[in-house]
Amino acid sequence: MYSSKEDEKWAGVPFGQHEELTQRIQNILRDYPFDVTFLKELLQNADDAKATKMYVILDKRHHGKERVISEEWKDLQGPALLVWNDSIFSEKDIQGIQQLGLGSKRSDSDSIGQYGIGFNVVYHVTDCPSFVSKGETLCILDPHCRYVPKADHKKPGRRFEKLNSGFWDDFSDLKSAYLQDDLPEYPKEIVNKGSLFRFPLRHTYQLMKKSKIEPTEEDSLNRKTPLRADYFEKHLTKWVSQLKEAFFFLNHVREFKLLVIESDSVRTQFCYEAAMIGDAEKSCEEHNQKVKEFTAGSASPHIATYCLELVETSKPRKKIKEKWLIQQGIGDIKEDEMQEWKFIHRVKPRHGLAAPLDPLLKDFTGSVFCFLPLPIRSGLPVHVNGNFILDSSRRALWKPTSSSHRDERDEWNKKLLKAISSSYARLLVHCRSYFTKHSYTTENELECSIDGYYSIFPSLFQPKATESRCTTSEQTTVMARKPPQYEE
Repeated sequence: MYSSKEDEKWAGVPFGQHEELTQRIQNILRDYPFDVTFLKELLQNADDAKATKMYVILDKRHHGKERVISEEWKDLQGPALLVWNDSIFSEKDIQGIQQLGLGSKRSDSDSIGQYGIGFNVVYHVTDCPSFVSKGETLCILDPHCRYVPKADHKKPGRRFEKLNSGFWDDFSDLKSAYLQDDLPEYPKEIVNKGSLFRFPLRHTYQLMKKSKIEPTEEDSLNRKTPLRADYFEKHLTKWVSQLKEAFFFLNHVREFKLLVIESDSVRTQFCYEAAMIGDAEKSCEEHNQKVKEFTAGSASPHIATYCLELVETSKPRKKIKEKWLIQQGIGDIKEDEMQEWKFIHRVKPRHGLAAPLDPLLKDFTGSVFCFLPLPIRSGLPVHVNGNFILDSSRRALWKPTSSSHRDERDEWNKKLLKAISSSYARLLVHCRSYFTKHSYTTENELECSIDGYYSIFPSLFQPKATESRCTTSEQTTVMARKPPQYEE
C-alpha cells in the first residue's frame, strides 16, 4: 500500500489523447465537399425535423456593432447565410446538435440523419453557427471559444432563454441580424415561428486569418479569398438549380425558397413546391406507419404508389411543372410475409422509385439516391432510392475491402437492391394505367400511349420510339391524365 505521501509524490501530471474541436471539424469537412452537397445536408436536416417548409436566405447587409454580446461578436455582424424551417427545436434536438458526431434522432425511423454529423457542413462558411427557435431560445456554437462570453473548451457555446424578456432590447443590434426587425418584405412565417439558423460568412481576410478551420481540397469554390456575399450568391443560385430531384424521396419538406436580402428589400431567387396529387398524402402517412411497424420481430413488406407534381419557379418568374410517379417501399415484396433483416445501426430497408409522367422527360436516365441524390447514374429510366450503406464520403455505396471476408454492409446493400428489383417489377404493372386507357380516338394516340408506357422499362426491353408519328399534344393528352390511386 502507498502512503498519502507516496500518492502525492507519484501523482503525475495530466496526460492523455485529445483532439481540438476545430481540428475535429476540419477532419469532418474533408468528407463533405463544399458544393451542392452543402445544401442537400441542410435540406436533409430540415426533413428529419419534420419541417414542411425550408427557406435559404442570403443576408448581404452589415448590421450595427454597438449593442452586441461581446467585442469579438462585432466581426459576425456582416453578411450571413440564414436557413429557416417551420419545425421547432425540442429539448432533445438541442441536446443532439451539441453531439458532434451523433444525431438526435438515430432511433427515429422517419429520420435520415437529424442534426447529426452532416450539420457540420455549415463550418465551410462560418466559425460561429447559431439558431433561434420559436423566437424564444438562442443557441450559439463557438468552437473557437472566441465570440461568446464564458465559452470554454468544455462547453464551447452559450444558450440564452426567454429572449422576449429584454434580450433583444439589451442587444438591439442583433435584432436585424436574426430577422427580428419586422421588415415588411419578410415572409410572415419566419418571424418568431419555426427555427432560424444564422451562419456569418468569413467575408474578410481578417476572419479567414483568425479561423482554425481552413477550406478543404474538396472546396468547389477553390477559395483563396474571403467568401463575399455577391460571389456566394452566384454559387448558391447554381446549387439550388440542382436541388429539384431532392424532393422525390423526402418525407416532409414540400416547399423550398432561396431569398436574398439587400438593404431593406427581399427578393425571391428560386422556389420549389412539391404537390401531392389525389390521395397521395394519405398514402404516404399510411406507408410511414408501416415503416414504423417494420421491426426485426415484425417485418412485413409494404409499398405505396402515388403521383407528385413538382413546380419550379426561378427568376424572372419562369415556372416549370413536372409530374412524377413515386413508389415508396420497405422490405422485399417478393419474399415471405415475415422477413429477416439484420438491421445495421437501426437502419431499415426503405427504398423507392421515381418515374417521369411528363413527355418532355421521356428519354432521361435516372440517378441513385440515398433519400437525396448521389453522383451515381442508375442506368435505368427511373430514379432509384435506397437506405444504402455509404462510404465515408457519403457519395458512393459501400465497397468491401476484401473479397474473402463476409461484409455485413455489402450484404445489406445487395439485399436492398434485390428488394428494389421486386419493387420495380410491381411499378411496371401499376403504372400501366397511368399511360393507357380503354379507348383511343386515333392510331397515333394509341402508339404514343404504348411508347409512354414502355419508356420506363429497362432499356433492354425498350422498343424503338415512333417520334415522327406522335405529336407533343397527343403525348401530353395521354400522359397528363389524372392517375388512378392504388392501395396496398
